[in-house]
Amino acid sequence: MDTAPLAAFDDAAVQVVTAVPDERGLELLAALDTHGPVPVEALLTEYEFCERELHARIAELQAAGLVTREDIEARRGYSTTGRASEALARLRA
Repeated sequence: MDTAPLAAFDDAAVQVVTAVPDERGLELLAALDTHGPVPVEALLTEYEFCERELHARIAELQAAGLVTREDIEARRGYSTTGRASEALARLRA
């Protein structure tokens, strides 16, 4: 398949679009970008993920290079990488 049509898109934006499987995943990524770093406890309560689903989604985003682990007052949390923030800014524009 010809990938020339993708040449019009920013690489980081393509990475986000292809790595995030659905709207809830995009909502999570956008929340981390807007409010991050965010503690795991806050993600579980604010976005109504069960712990297993949240960790699966975070693992997918980490594998794609979009999210990184942060320590927030000795608690585990996550934030977006610079590449993810850049891509989300372009998608928001």
